[in-house]
Amino acid sequence: MSTSKLDVFRGALKDKSKLIVLFKAIDEHTDEKYLNLPYFDPKSPTYGAKTRYKGYRPVRYGAYEALSKQFNVSRNTIYDRMRTFSNGVEKQTQTSNTGARSVVYEKWEQTPTHSVIINEIGADPNSVKNANRDPTRYKQTFKKRDKYDYTCYTAWKAIGAKTDLLEASLDQWLIVWGKDPKSPNMCHPSLRDNQTGLISYGYTIPLRWIMKRSHDPQVKNLIVINDSRFNTTKLKRTAGQHKQSYFSEEQCFLLPQALNNVDTLGLTYFGMLFGGRHIALSDLSPKSIDYSAKTIDFWESKIQKTITKPLFEPELSFIRQYIMDMGIGVNQPLFKRHLNEYNKELSATKQFFDKTRFPLHWKPTTHTAFKHTCVTQMSLHGVRMDTISDYIGTDPNTLKQFYRGGSEVNVKREIGGMDIAQEAPTWRSYVVKLTQVFAERYTELTGYKVVLPVVKGVA
Repeated sequence: MSTSKLDVFRGALKDKSKLIVLFKAIDEHTDEKYLNLPYFDPKSPTYGAKTRYKGYRPVRYGAYEALSKQFNVSRNTIYDRMRTFSNGVEKQTQTSNTGARSVVYEKWEQTPTHSVIINEIGADPNSVKNANRDPTRYKQTFKKRDKYDYTCYTAWKAIGAKTDLLEASLDQWLIVWGKDPKSPNMCHPSLRDNQTGLISYGYTIPLRWIMKRSHDPQVKNLIVINDSRFNTTKLKRTAGQHKQSYFSEEQCFLLPQALNNVDTLGLTYFGMLFGGRHIALSDLSPKSIDYSAKTIDFWESKIQKTITKPLFEPELSFIRQYIMDMGIGVNQPLFKRHLNEYNKELSATKQFFDKTRFPLHWKPTTHTAFKHTCVTQMSLHGVRMDTISDYIGTDPNTLKQFYRGGSEVNVKREIGGMDIAQEAPTWRSYVVKLTQVFAERYTELTGYKVVLPVVKGVA
Protein backbone atom coordinates (compact mmCIF):
# COMPACT_ATOMS: atom_id res chain seq x y z
CA MET A 1 0.00 0.00 0.00
CA SER A 2 1.37 3.44 -0.83
CA THR A 3 0.59 6.76 0.74
CA SER A 4 -1.43 9.52 -0.82
CA LYS A 5 -2.40 13.04 0.10
CA LEU A 6 -5.27 11.49 2.03
CA ASP A 7 -3.01 9.55 4.39
CA VAL A 8 -3.20 11.81 7.42
CA PHE A 9 -2.61 10.71 11.00
CA ARG A 10 -3.05 12.79 14.11
CA GLY A 11 -0.16 12.74 16.54
CA ALA A 12 3.36 11.45 15.98
CA LEU A 13 4.51 9.99 12.66
CA LYS A 14 1.70 11.65 10.73
CA ASP A 15 3.84 13.04 7.94
CA LYS A 16 5.10 10.96 5.05
CA SER A 17 8.68 12.11 5.56
CA LYS A 18 8.61 10.79 9.13
CA LEU A 19 7.02 7.53 7.99
CA ILE A 20 9.82 7.07 5.47
CA VAL A 21 12.41 7.41 8.23
CA LEU A 22 10.44 4.98 10.41
CA PHE A 23 10.33 2.24 7.79
CA LYS A 24 13.98 2.75 6.97
CA ALA A 25 14.77 2.26 10.66
CA ILE A 26 12.61 -0.89 10.80
CA ASP A 27 14.54 -2.26 7.82
CA GLU A 28 17.78 -1.67 9.71
CA HIS A 29 16.47 -3.83 12.57
CA THR A 30 15.16 -6.60 10.30
CA ASP A 31 16.98 -9.79 9.37
CA GLU A 32 17.94 -9.88 5.71
CA LYS A 33 15.71 -12.86 4.88
CA TYR A 34 12.62 -10.78 5.75
CA LEU A 35 13.54 -7.67 3.77
CA ASN A 36 11.31 -6.78 0.80
CA LEU A 37 8.43 -8.64 2.47
CA PRO A 38 5.33 -6.89 3.89
CA TYR A 39 5.70 -5.24 7.27
CA PHE A 40 2.33 -6.70 8.25
CA ASP A 41 0.83 -9.80 6.69
CA PRO A 42 -2.04 -11.50 8.57
CA LYS A 43 -1.73 -14.53 6.25
CA SER A 44 1.93 -15.15 7.02
CA PRO A 45 2.54 -18.45 8.86
CA THR A 46 5.95 -17.22 10.05
CA TYR A 47 5.13 -13.74 11.30
CA GLY A 48 4.68 -14.41 15.03
CA ALA A 49 2.05 -17.06 14.32
CA LYS A 50 1.91 -18.20 17.96
CA THR A 51 2.18 -14.79 19.58
CA ARG A 52 -0.03 -11.75 19.99
CA TYR A 53 2.14 -10.02 17.37
CA LYS A 54 0.87 -12.32 14.65
CA GLY A 55 1.27 -10.74 11.22
CA TYR A 56 4.10 -8.30 12.05
CA ARG A 57 7.42 -8.81 10.26
CA PRO A 58 10.06 -10.06 12.77
CA VAL A 59 12.78 -7.67 13.92
CA ARG A 60 15.75 -8.17 16.19
CA TYR A 61 15.24 -8.27 19.96
CA GLY A 62 14.91 -4.83 21.49
CA ALA A 63 14.04 -3.21 18.16
CA TYR A 64 10.65 -1.86 19.17
CA GLU A 65 12.06 -0.41 22.37
CA ALA A 66 14.79 1.32 20.36
CA LEU A 67 12.29 2.58 17.78
CA SER A 68 9.96 3.88 20.51
CA LYS A 69 12.80 5.92 21.99
CA GLN A 70 14.07 7.12 18.61
CA PHE A 71 10.67 8.40 17.47
CA ASN A 72 9.19 9.13 20.90
CA VAL A 73 6.07 7.08 20.21
CA SER A 74 4.45 4.01 21.73
CA ARG A 75 4.78 0.49 20.34
CA ASN A 76 1.10 0.59 19.41
CA THR A 77 1.76 3.61 17.17
CA ILE A 78 4.54 1.70 15.41
CA TYR A 79 2.30 -1.36 14.98
CA ASP A 80 -0.47 0.89 13.65
CA ARG A 81 1.78 2.35 10.96
CA MET A 82 3.14 -1.10 10.01
CA ARG A 83 -0.39 -2.43 9.56
CA THR A 84 -1.70 0.61 7.70
CA PHE A 85 1.30 0.71 5.37
CA SER A 86 1.95 -3.01 5.00
CA ASN A 87 4.27 -2.38 2.04
CA GLY A 88 5.88 0.71 3.50
CA VAL A 89 5.48 4.02 1.71
CA GLU A 90 6.58 5.29 -1.68
CA LYS A 91 10.37 5.59 -1.98
CA GLN A 92 10.56 4.53 1.65
CA THR A 93 14.38 4.61 1.82
CA GLN A 94 14.70 8.14 0.48
CA THR A 95 14.37 11.32 2.49
CA SER A 96 11.47 13.38 1.25
CA ASN A 97 9.15 16.07 2.47
CA THR A 98 6.28 14.97 0.22
CA GLY A 99 3.08 14.88 2.22
CA ALA A 100 4.47 17.13 4.96
CA ARG A 101 2.52 20.15 6.11
CA SER A 102 2.48 23.07 3.69
CA VAL A 103 4.34 26.32 4.33
CA VAL A 104 0.97 28.10 4.42
CA TYR A 105 -0.32 25.84 7.17
CA GLU A 106 2.86 26.30 9.18
CA LYS A 107 2.25 30.04 8.91
CA TRP A 108 -1.33 29.47 10.08
CA GLU A 109 -0.05 27.65 13.17
CA GLN A 110 1.65 30.90 14.24
CA THR A 111 -1.57 32.93 14.17
CA PRO A 112 -3.46 34.06 17.30
CA THR A 113 -6.65 32.46 15.95
CA HIS A 114 -5.01 29.04 15.80
CA SER A 115 -3.75 29.50 19.36
CA VAL A 116 -7.23 30.45 20.60
CA ILE A 117 -8.73 27.31 19.04
CA ILE A 118 -6.04 25.03 20.47
CA ASN A 119 -6.13 26.58 23.95
CA GLU A 120 -9.87 27.07 24.39
CA ILE A 121 -11.07 23.79 22.92
CA GLY A 122 -8.18 21.45 23.69
CA ALA A 123 -7.70 22.84 27.19
CA ASP A 124 -11.38 23.01 28.13
CA PRO A 125 -11.53 22.01 31.85
CA ASN A 126 -14.75 20.10 31.24
CA SER A 127 -13.06 18.10 28.51
CA VAL A 128 -10.16 17.19 30.80
CA LYS A 129 -12.62 16.10 33.42
CA ASN A 130 -14.42 14.00 30.85
CA ALA A 131 -11.10 12.54 29.72
CA ASN A 132 -10.56 10.99 33.14
CA ARG A 133 -14.04 9.55 33.03
CA ASP A 134 -14.57 8.73 29.37
CA PRO A 135 -11.64 8.58 26.88
CA THR A 136 -14.07 8.42 23.96
CA ARG A 137 -15.63 11.73 24.88
CA TYR A 138 -12.21 13.32 25.26
CA LYS A 139 -11.34 12.11 21.75
CA GLN A 140 -14.44 13.88 20.47
CA THR A 141 -13.06 17.13 21.92
CA PHE A 142 -10.04 16.90 19.67
CA LYS A 143 -12.20 16.08 16.66
CA LYS A 144 -14.15 19.25 17.37
CA ARG A 145 -10.90 21.18 17.67
CA ASP A 146 -9.68 19.83 14.32
CA LYS A 147 -12.96 20.80 12.67
CA TYR A 148 -12.80 24.35 14.01
CA ASP A 149 -9.13 24.65 13.09
CA TYR A 150 -9.70 23.45 9.50
CA THR A 151 -12.71 25.73 8.99
CA CYS A 152 -10.95 28.84 10.28
CA TYR A 153 -7.82 27.94 8.32
CA THR A 154 -9.93 27.81 5.15
CA ALA A 155 -11.55 31.18 5.96
CA TRP A 156 -8.13 32.69 6.73
CA LYS A 157 -6.85 31.61 3.30
CA ALA A 158 -10.03 32.98 1.70
CA ILE A 159 -9.23 36.52 2.92
CA GLY A 160 -5.65 36.27 1.71
CA ALA A 161 -3.77 34.53 4.54
CA LYS A 162 -2.37 37.84 5.74
CA THR A 163 -4.80 39.25 8.32
CA ASP A 164 -5.53 37.15 11.40
CA LEU A 165 -9.22 36.28 11.71
CA LEU A 166 -9.44 37.89 15.14
CA GLU A 167 -8.42 41.17 13.49
CA ALA A 168 -10.47 40.72 10.30
CA SER A 169 -12.84 43.55 9.40
CA LEU A 170 -16.48 43.25 8.40
CA ASP A 171 -15.52 43.69 4.74
CA GLN A 172 -13.09 40.77 5.02
CA TRP A 173 -15.73 38.58 6.67
CA LEU A 174 -18.09 39.44 3.81
CA ILE A 175 -15.55 37.84 1.46
CA VAL A 176 -16.13 34.62 3.40
CA TRP A 177 -19.92 34.83 3.86
CA GLY A 178 -20.61 36.71 0.64
CA LYS A 179 -21.09 40.41 -0.09
CA ASP A 180 -24.80 39.69 0.05
CA PRO A 181 -24.91 36.89 2.68
CA LYS A 182 -27.40 34.08 2.04
CA SER A 183 -27.68 34.89 -1.66
CA PRO A 184 -26.62 31.92 -3.85
CA ASN A 185 -23.04 31.83 -5.12
CA MET A 186 -21.96 34.96 -3.25
CA CYS A 187 -19.85 33.34 -0.50
CA HIS A 188 -16.25 32.27 -1.04
CA PRO A 189 -16.09 29.10 -3.23
CA SER A 190 -13.94 27.20 -0.72
CA LEU A 191 -16.74 27.36 1.87
CA ARG A 192 -19.72 27.01 -0.49
CA ASP A 193 -22.27 24.20 -0.37
CA ASN A 194 -22.66 22.79 -3.88
CA GLN A 195 -26.40 22.19 -3.47
CA THR A 196 -27.57 25.39 -1.80
CA GLY A 197 -24.98 27.75 -3.30
CA LEU A 198 -24.72 29.30 0.18
CA ILE A 199 -22.02 29.00 2.80
CA SER A 200 -21.95 25.41 4.09
CA TYR A 201 -23.96 24.94 7.27
CA GLY A 202 -21.15 22.90 8.83
CA TYR A 203 -18.70 25.78 8.46
CA THR A 204 -20.91 28.42 10.06
CA ILE A 205 -20.68 27.14 13.66
CA PRO A 206 -16.85 27.44 13.86
CA LEU A 207 -16.93 30.76 12.00
CA ARG A 208 -19.51 32.26 14.35
CA TRP A 209 -17.47 30.94 17.29
CA ILE A 210 -14.35 32.83 16.22
CA MET A 211 -16.29 35.95 15.12
CA LYS A 212 -17.74 36.17 18.61
CA ARG A 213 -14.15 36.45 19.87
CA SER A 214 -13.20 39.11 17.28
CA HIS A 215 -11.18 42.13 18.38
CA ASP A 216 -13.35 44.25 16.09
CA PRO A 217 -16.46 45.34 18.10
CA GLN A 218 -18.54 45.62 14.92
CA VAL A 219 -17.84 42.01 13.91
CA LYS A 220 -18.37 40.69 17.43
CA ASN A 221 -21.68 42.52 17.75
CA LEU A 222 -23.01 40.83 14.60
CA ILE A 223 -22.94 37.49 16.42
CA VAL A 224 -24.04 38.86 19.79
CA ILE A 225 -27.23 40.31 18.32
CA ASN A 226 -27.61 37.24 16.06
CA ASP A 227 -27.65 39.28 12.84
CA SER A 228 -29.74 37.25 10.37
CA ARG A 229 -27.08 37.64 7.67
CA PHE A 230 -24.62 35.64 9.74
CA ASN A 231 -26.75 33.01 11.48
CA THR A 232 -27.56 29.45 10.36
CA THR A 233 -31.18 30.00 9.31
CA LYS A 234 -32.04 28.69 5.81
CA LEU A 235 -28.57 27.19 5.31
CA LYS A 236 -29.49 23.53 5.76
CA ARG A 237 -30.10 21.40 2.71
CA THR A 238 -33.61 20.20 1.89
CA ALA A 239 -34.37 17.22 4.11
CA GLY A 240 -34.73 13.71 2.73
CA GLN A 241 -32.58 14.02 -0.38
CA HIS A 242 -30.90 10.69 0.31
CA LYS A 243 -34.00 8.64 1.12
CA GLN A 244 -33.33 6.40 -1.88
CA SER A 245 -29.60 6.17 -1.19
CA TYR A 246 -29.38 2.76 0.41
CA PHE A 247 -28.35 -0.75 -0.61
CA SER A 248 -31.21 -3.08 -1.49
CA GLU A 249 -31.25 -6.51 0.12
CA GLU A 250 -29.76 -8.07 -3.02
CA GLN A 251 -27.04 -5.43 -3.12
CA CYS A 252 -26.27 -5.94 0.59
CA PHE A 253 -25.49 -9.60 -0.04
CA LEU A 254 -23.34 -8.79 -3.09
CA LEU A 255 -21.49 -5.88 -1.50
CA PRO A 256 -18.71 -7.90 0.24
CA GLN A 257 -17.46 -9.11 -3.16
CA ALA A 258 -16.90 -5.49 -4.17
CA LEU A 259 -14.59 -4.79 -1.20
CA ASN A 260 -10.92 -5.75 -1.25
CA ASN A 261 -9.56 -4.37 2.04
CA VAL A 262 -10.40 -6.26 5.21
CA ASP A 263 -10.81 -3.17 7.39
CA THR A 264 -13.19 -1.61 4.83
CA LEU A 265 -15.12 -4.89 4.89
CA GLY A 266 -15.26 -4.73 8.69
CA LEU A 267 -16.24 -1.06 8.75
CA THR A 268 -19.03 -1.69 6.23
CA TYR A 269 -20.36 -4.65 8.21
CA PHE A 270 -20.44 -2.63 11.43
CA GLY A 271 -21.99 0.37 9.68
CA MET A 272 -24.78 -1.59 8.00
CA LEU A 273 -25.48 -3.65 11.09
CA PHE A 274 -25.50 -0.88 13.70
CA GLY A 275 -26.36 2.15 11.56
CA GLY A 276 -23.44 4.16 12.89
CA ARG A 277 -21.88 7.25 11.38
CA HIS A 278 -18.17 7.04 10.58
CA ILE A 279 -17.35 9.29 13.53
CA ALA A 280 -18.93 6.73 15.88
CA LEU A 281 -17.38 3.74 14.09
CA SER A 282 -13.91 5.28 14.19
CA ASP A 283 -14.16 5.50 17.98
CA LEU A 284 -14.91 1.80 18.43
CA SER A 285 -12.31 -0.36 20.15
CA PRO A 286 -12.43 -3.83 21.75
CA LYS A 287 -13.13 -1.99 25.01
CA SER A 288 -16.47 -0.90 23.53
CA ILE A 289 -17.68 -4.51 23.58
CA ASP A 290 -18.94 -6.32 26.68
CA TYR A 291 -18.90 -10.01 25.78
CA SER A 292 -20.56 -11.12 29.02
CA ALA A 293 -23.44 -8.67 28.67
CA LYS A 294 -23.40 -9.09 24.87
CA THR A 295 -23.51 -5.36 24.16
CA ILE A 296 -21.52 -2.76 22.23
CA ASP A 297 -21.30 0.95 23.10
CA PHE A 298 -21.47 3.68 20.44
CA TRP A 299 -20.65 7.28 21.34
CA GLU A 300 -22.97 9.39 19.20
CA SER A 301 -21.40 12.85 19.16
CA LYS A 302 -24.40 14.45 17.47
CA ILE A 303 -26.59 13.76 20.51
CA GLN A 304 -23.69 13.66 23.01
CA LYS A 305 -24.79 10.27 24.28
CA THR A 306 -23.55 6.69 24.46
CA ILE A 307 -25.93 4.23 22.81
CA THR A 308 -25.62 0.66 24.09
CA LYS A 309 -26.73 -1.85 21.48
CA PRO A 310 -27.33 -5.58 21.99
CA LEU A 311 -25.19 -8.21 20.29
CA PHE A 312 -26.54 -11.58 19.21
CA GLU A 313 -25.23 -14.55 17.31
CA PRO A 314 -23.73 -14.97 14.80
CA GLU A 315 -22.46 -11.35 14.69
CA LEU A 316 -20.96 -11.63 18.19
CA SER A 317 -18.72 -14.52 17.13
CA PHE A 318 -17.73 -12.84 13.87
CA ILE A 319 -16.82 -9.58 15.60
CA ARG A 320 -14.80 -11.39 18.27
CA GLN A 321 -12.83 -13.33 15.64
CA TYR A 322 -12.20 -10.19 13.58
CA ILE A 323 -10.64 -8.47 16.60
CA MET A 324 -8.50 -11.49 17.50
CA ASP A 325 -7.32 -12.17 13.94
CA MET A 326 -6.37 -8.55 13.37
CA GLY A 327 -4.49 -8.39 16.68
CA ILE A 328 -6.32 -5.24 17.80
CA GLY A 329 -5.36 -4.14 21.32
CA VAL A 330 -8.06 -3.43 23.87
CA ASN A 331 -7.77 0.35 23.48
CA GLN A 332 -6.87 0.42 19.79
CA PRO A 333 -9.44 1.62 17.24
CA LEU A 334 -11.05 -1.08 15.11
CA PHE A 335 -10.98 1.15 12.04
CA LYS A 336 -8.15 3.65 11.91
CA ARG A 337 -7.75 4.76 8.30
CA HIS A 338 -8.85 8.16 7.08
CA LEU A 339 -12.54 8.69 6.21
CA ASN A 340 -11.67 9.76 2.66
CA GLU A 341 -9.98 6.41 1.99
CA TYR A 342 -13.06 4.45 3.06
CA ASN A 343 -15.34 6.72 1.02
CA LYS A 344 -13.13 6.28 -2.03
CA GLU A 345 -13.38 2.48 -1.75
CA LEU A 346 -17.12 2.55 -1.14
CA SER A 347 -17.70 4.88 -4.09
CA ALA A 348 -15.76 2.47 -6.30
CA THR A 349 -18.34 -0.26 -5.58
CA LYS A 350 -20.74 1.53 -7.93
CA GLN A 351 -18.68 0.26 -10.87
CA PHE A 352 -19.03 -3.27 -9.50
CA PHE A 353 -22.81 -3.04 -9.15
CA ASP A 354 -23.28 -1.41 -12.55
CA LYS A 355 -22.06 -4.69 -14.07
CA THR A 356 -24.67 -6.73 -12.20
CA ARG A 357 -28.45 -7.06 -12.38
CA PHE A 358 -28.65 -4.62 -9.46
CA PRO A 359 -26.98 -1.37 -10.61
CA LEU A 360 -26.65 1.59 -8.25
CA HIS A 361 -28.25 4.95 -9.02
CA TRP A 362 -26.41 6.80 -6.26
CA LYS A 363 -22.85 7.20 -5.00
CA PRO A 364 -22.09 5.15 -1.86
CA THR A 365 -20.26 6.84 1.02
CA THR A 366 -20.16 6.09 4.72
CA HIS A 367 -22.67 8.93 5.15
CA THR A 368 -25.32 7.36 2.94
CA ALA A 369 -24.53 3.65 2.75
CA PHE A 370 -24.38 2.77 6.44
CA LYS A 371 -27.11 4.50 8.39
CA HIS A 372 -29.52 4.82 5.46
CA THR A 373 -29.15 1.14 4.61
CA CYS A 374 -29.55 0.04 8.22
CA VAL A 375 -32.64 2.16 8.92
CA THR A 376 -34.31 1.27 5.61
CA GLN A 377 -33.61 -2.46 5.80
CA MET A 378 -34.86 -2.57 9.39
CA SER A 379 -38.06 -0.93 8.25
CA LEU A 380 -38.47 -3.22 5.25
CA HIS A 381 -37.92 -6.22 7.49
CA GLY A 382 -40.71 -5.31 9.88
CA VAL A 383 -38.95 -3.42 12.67
CA ARG A 384 -41.18 -0.71 14.11
CA MET A 385 -40.09 2.93 13.91
CA ASP A 386 -39.97 3.43 17.68
CA THR A 387 -37.68 0.38 17.97
CA ILE A 388 -35.43 1.70 15.17
CA SER A 389 -35.30 5.06 16.95
CA ASP A 390 -34.11 3.48 20.20
CA TYR A 391 -31.55 1.30 18.40
CA ILE A 392 -30.11 4.04 16.19
CA GLY A 393 -30.30 6.87 18.70
CA THR A 394 -32.26 9.21 16.42
CA ASP A 395 -35.74 10.51 17.21
CA PRO A 396 -38.63 9.16 15.08
CA ASN A 397 -39.44 12.52 13.47
CA THR A 398 -35.90 12.86 12.14
CA LEU A 399 -35.96 9.29 10.86
CA LYS A 400 -39.18 9.97 8.95
CA GLN A 401 -37.78 13.22 7.57
CA PHE A 402 -34.40 11.94 6.36
CA TYR A 403 -34.76 8.16 5.94
CA ARG A 404 -37.08 5.79 4.20
CA GLY A 405 -39.13 4.56 7.13
CA GLY A 406 -42.37 2.85 8.04
CA SER A 407 -42.69 -0.77 7.06
CA GLU A 408 -44.98 -1.18 4.07
CA VAL A 409 -46.38 -4.31 5.69
CA ASN A 410 -47.29 -2.49 8.89
CA VAL A 411 -48.87 0.36 6.92
CA LYS A 412 -51.05 -2.04 4.92
CA ARG A 413 -51.93 -4.05 8.01
CA GLU A 414 -52.62 -1.19 10.43
CA ILE A 415 -53.90 1.52 8.07
CA GLY A 416 -55.49 -0.58 5.36
CA GLY A 417 -56.83 -3.24 7.73
CA MET A 418 -55.36 -5.98 5.53
CA ASP A 419 -54.75 -9.40 7.05
CA ILE A 420 -51.45 -10.06 5.29
CA ALA A 421 -48.29 -11.85 6.22
CA GLN A 422 -44.83 -10.30 6.19
CA GLU A 423 -43.25 -11.31 2.87
CA ALA A 424 -39.70 -10.24 3.69
CA PRO A 425 -37.75 -12.31 6.22
CA THR A 426 -37.33 -10.87 9.69
CA TRP A 427 -34.48 -8.50 10.51
CA ARG A 428 -32.81 -11.28 12.51
CA SER A 429 -32.90 -13.62 9.52
CA TYR A 430 -31.47 -10.86 7.34
CA VAL A 431 -28.62 -10.24 9.79
CA VAL A 432 -27.76 -13.95 9.93
CA LYS A 433 -27.44 -14.13 6.15
CA LEU A 434 -25.58 -10.79 6.00
CA THR A 435 -23.05 -12.06 8.54
CA GLN A 436 -22.53 -15.24 6.53
CA VAL A 437 -21.69 -13.43 3.28
CA PHE A 438 -19.37 -10.98 5.04
CA ALA A 439 -17.65 -13.85 6.86
CA GLU A 440 -17.10 -15.71 3.58
CA ARG A 441 -15.46 -12.65 2.02
CA TYR A 442 -13.40 -12.13 5.17
CA THR A 443 -12.02 -15.66 4.80
CA GLU A 444 -11.15 -14.98 1.15
CA LEU A 445 -9.26 -11.79 2.05
CA THR A 446 -7.42 -13.02 5.15
CA GLY A 447 -7.17 -16.79 4.85
CA TYR A 448 -8.77 -17.14 8.30
CA LYS A 449 -11.73 -19.51 8.31
CA VAL A 450 -14.73 -18.18 10.21
CA VAL A 451 -16.90 -20.71 12.03
CA LEU A 452 -20.26 -19.15 12.88
CA PRO A 453 -22.63 -20.77 15.36
CA VAL A 454 -25.83 -22.20 13.97
CA VAL A 455 -28.78 -19.98 14.83
CA LYS A 456 -31.97 -22.01 15.18
CA GLY A 457 -35.53 -20.85 15.04
CA VAL A 458 -34.90 -17.71 13.02
CA ALA A 459 -37.66 -16.82 10.59
